[in-house]
Amino acid sequence: MPTPNKYPKEFREKAVRMVAEMNSPDAIKRVSEKLGVNRETVRYWVKNTPVSKGGKRGLSDEEINELKALRKEVA
Repeated sequence: MPTPNKYPKEFREKAVRMVAEMNSPDAIKRVSEKLGVNRETVRYWVKNTPVSKGGKRGLSDEEINELKALRKEVA
């Protein structure tokens, strides 16, 4: 049985948005200090959040649309 998350989904999403809005090299550090969360925890959240939601994982909406168009063209 998986363990429940210590932080609610909304809290994690808020932290990722804050990091994206700051757009600075030390944003993760500043957000983690402000929210009282371990820096590596915030880094993990950002790393594993889709680009469309402010994270670093996956493709942007523009890239997804381009990929769909290219696949359609090839087919």
